[in-house]
This record gives sequence, structure tokens and C-alpha cells, in this order.
Amino acid sequence: MKLFLLCFLVAFFGIQSDSKQKLTPEQLLSMSDDSAKRAIDKLTKQETDELITQIRVAAKKDYPNSDKFYFLISHLERISAITEEQARLEALNSVYLFGLVSLTSFLGYLLFSQRKLIRSIETLNQ
Repeated sequence: MKLFLLCFLVAFFGIQSDSKQKLTPEQLLSMSDDSAKRAIDKLTKQETDELITQIRVAAKKDYPNSDKFYFLISHLERISAITEEQARLEALNSVYLFGLVSLTSFLGYLLFSQRKLIRSIETLNQ
């Protein structure tokens, strides 16, 4: 039992120490696409900003115009994200409109049938 507990603690602290290591651009480029995406998803905002800065500095050494490409790609990605979000919002608006029309139709039907029922009750009472 003590051996199991000792192995568990060593494995737990080993995993925690591995997760605290900072990811470098070279490590990121050497990873497969799937493992790189998983590693990027685990990063915090500050770590992401540091990694972007490191990548830009490394790329600037080899390609002096890399900043222009970076800003161009970043701007184009924002535009495509905004376009996708706008399409989602339009679809959501159409769902809300359909719900409103359905609810209004249902309430109209209820009011109409209730009035009809009240009239028939009044004629029976007379």
C-alpha cells in the first residue's frame, strides 16, 4: 500500500512538473498537428502571448517581412470569424422569429377558440 501511494505521488508530481514547462516555438513546430492543437488549447492567455512574441522574433530573423504577413493573416482571420459569427446570429434571429410567430399563432388560436366557446355557452344559457 505504501509503495502504491509513493508511486502515485511521484507520478502526480512528475505530471505537474511536466505541465509547468514552457512550450517553445521549436517544440511546437516539431509536434504533429493534433498534439500541437492540444498543447495550444492548454495554454493560458499570457503563455499564448509569450509564445506569439517568440515566434514573431524567430521568424523576423529569417523573414524580415514576416510582421506584414502576420498582421495580414490576423486581420483576414478576424474578418472570417466575424462573417461566421454574423451568419450564426442571422440563423439565431430566424429561429427567434419562427418562435415568435408560432407563439403568436398559438395564442391567437387560443383566444379565438375561447371566444367561440364563450359565445356557444351564452347561446345555451339564453
